[in-house]
Amino acid sequence: MIRIALADDQALVRSGLRALLAGYEDIEVSVEAEDGAEVIEKLAKQPVDLVLSDIRMPGVDGLALVTRLRADGNQVPVILLTTFDESDFALRAAECGAQGFLLKDASPEDLYEAIVRVARGETLLAPVPTDPVRARYAYRDQAPPTDT
Repeated sequence: MIRIALADDQALVRSGLRALLAGYEDIEVSVEAEDGAEVIEKLAKQPVDLVLSDIRMPGVDGLALVTRLRADGNQVPVILLTTFDESDFALRAAECGAQGFLLKDASPEDLYEAIVRVARGETLLAPVPTDPVRARYAYRDQAPPTDT
């Protein structure tokens, strides 16, 4: 059983995701939250196997949630969801320690597969244009060292 914490500021989206995931026998939504701060608070009392969070929420958003979890030493896998098909979000998600990044227009089957794969320890980035990501890393590799 994969126990999930579900975070989205929109109640309708949370309800829809919960209903969708209830159709899978090996997944249980055991924590729900409106933002990242609420996830952190609830995880202290009820650990989960995976966090499924919107990337953009008022208050503590998905990126800040992952950053805070990692700073606290919590390595629970996190999949960030977004409606924005932008490679910068995928890059920022990976940089802050998220194991998954998925567009909200993904099919239910793709969401299920992402959850199972990330819960197994894989890293998954949804298909987004990768040229800007590659260019950013290439720039870092070519940049001269700086004195610190």
